[in-house]
Amino acid sequence: MLFTLNEIKNLTENRVNSLKENQIAEDKHLEYKLTLPSEKYDDKKEFLADVSSFANADGGVIFYGIKAKDGIPIDIRGLDIVNADKEILRLENILRTSIEPRIFGIYFHPFKLSNNNFLIIIYIPKSFNPPHVVNFQGHWRFYTRHSNGKHQMDLSEVKTSLNLSENLGERIKNFRLERISRIISNDVNVPLIDSPKIVIHLLPLASFDKGHRLDLSVYLNNYQNLRPLFGSTSFQRFNLDGFLTYSTTSDYKTAEAYLLLFYSGIIESINAITLTLYGQSRKSFQIEAFAKGIINELYRFLDELKNLNVNCPIILMITFLSIKDYWMDSSNPYLHADNSVDRDILLLPEVIINDYSERVELLIKPIFDSLWQAFGFSKCRHYNDKGEWVLK
Repeated sequence: MLFTLNEIKNLTENRVNSLKENQIAEDKHLEYKLTLPSEKYDDKKEFLADVSSFANADGGVIFYGIKAKDGIPIDIRGLDIVNADKEILRLENILRTSIEPRIFGIYFHPFKLSNNNFLIIIYIPKSFNPPHVVNFQGHWRFYTRHSNGKHQMDLSEVKTSLNLSENLGERIKNFRLERISRIISNDVNVPLIDSPKIVIHLLPLASFDKGHRLDLSVYLNNYQNLRPLFGSTSFQRFNLDGFLTYSTTSDYKTAEAYLLLFYSGIIESINAITLTLYGQSRKSFQIEAFAKGIINELYRFLDELKNLNVNCPIILMITFLSIKDYWMDSSNPYLHADNSVDRDILLLPEVIINDYSERVELLIKPIFDSLWQAFGFSKCRHYNDKGEWVLK
């Protein structure tokens, strides 16, 4: 049985009890454990094998605190523990230090039963950067799952998993290049004004999973949260790709900004007016206003994906088009750039958002560093030497 992350977050005791009442058996996506893994070597090794096997297959859920016989739950007694958060932290540390590469998107959910005991439920998503290896005190193994549980991967399975991971990276790269090419040629959903542009892409890795499709009917009458980057919503409509909002020029023939939410969960938003407004006197833009604005907009977009129950990780990409000869202005007189941008297109580096709780202003540092480097600085000056965000 495959639980969604939203189902785990909104779990009720009736739903838990139904596992026993309906004799929901363990399978490729579900496992029951009576106790948590201890600090013993064999327990830790088993725990690491369980989690990595789900990630290397199709994902799944482990319920700790449920007794099973022949894979069927027979007693939902829970765990008699004082501090569930402490136990979760211990398990997270085991995973962090002993599985390579790191598995993104794992979610621990402590659920208190009416008997005051806890279930600890671990949601493990299907990985998009497999295969993951257990590397623990000399034990170095790959695991995956089938209908009868986990097993050690053979060489052909490891090779297949590596190929799938490499193909995903190529698909992400090709998606970005193809979309940027279409924007440059103005082959997009609405014709854009001919001006410098800021482009944001948010690509949930789940979007590349076959058959993944969101129900966007929620936006029939409530679309204001989907206004474009630094823009407003003058018009909106569904199309073959997803749901589109955009603001137009006074003649209604071209758009100044648009946002397209694909049915797959990908967000593409373009602003074609802000850089022009910034640079009315000369080709320039005010870096503090831009930095604060882009962070606020990203929080808004991510909140929308979270409300749609789109799982992390999410790839963030920011691109500047027709930016050559632009200068950077700053409210700090010591930070005025002595150099303008020397190229037309800035494909800034990708960053990975692993969880919605992460602070965007910290995650985006590699992007800001590269942007400042385009103006001749060594790095973004909105961070201190510890990498902390200092722009107020």
